[in-house]
Amino acid sequence: MSKTNNIYDDIVKQCKIKGSPGCQYIKFVLKNNQTVLAPSESLIYMMGNIIKTDVNDKYAKFMGNGSNGIVSFGSSFLNTVVHLKIKKGDVYRIARKSFLVSTENIEIKNDNEIFDVLTVTCVTEYYGYVWISSFGSFEQIVLDEGEEIIVKKGMFLASHNNLEYETYEDDYGMKFNGASTIFIQTKNMNDLVDSGCLSGLCNESKPINEDMVKVDMIKQTGGSLVNVFSRMYNRRDKSSDATNIRDRLRNI
Repeated sequence: MSKTNNIYDDIVKQCKIKGSPGCQYIKFVLKNNQTVLAPSESLIYMMGNIIKTDVNDKYAKFMGNGSNGIVSFGSSFLNTVVHLKIKKGDVYRIARKSFLVSTENIEIKNDNEIFDVLTVTCVTEYYGYVWISSFGSFEQIVLDEGEEIIVKKGMFLASHNNLEYETYEDDYGMKFNGASTIFIQTKNMNDLVDSGCLSGLCNESKPINEDMVKVDMIKQTGGSLVNVFSRMYNRRDKSSDATNIRDRLRNI
């Protein structure tokens, strides 16, 4: 049997998903000229012989140069990493914030700004690979012909492009119909943003307000916001408000 796409298969063999479900990242050992594509903000660290080349203001390529180099990627929220194999010509939709890293033969395009969705496709022969980051855990659901599923905005993770969808109730969600597989994430990043829990991080000049912090959201992030506010406290804000929020988060 002839080898097909072996350079990308070799990259997969040399990578490892680290951590436990709900709090994972991915680590690659890249040989000479082996390359992966990732959002620049996904990088955790790189060491050894790795060359980083910016593709644009959002994405960068990371290439092994000479002997083995190590590069690691992760997300800023509690997550589970999902691995997709994409055949030539197949198109998948994925949640924009969930795209973590891919082999270099994957093309990325915008699909729907309302639901913050990208499309990814393999542009070379055989297949390529994509790793996506699900907020919390995930569920893989197989739909039969004629079955429908309504996914709340922010909970969609990935699906094949042959699964048709339409807007449900004025952007409340996405209504899918067709025989295919869909991936759903179990927590919603939009809830964190809408609750205001992250607004202090998005705007350095905005004062911290205790009402920003909602206890249910802190619990469902596994206490990760404790670290967020602790880092923010140590970095720039040692006011009594910041101190009280940090201490209250630790006691939840």
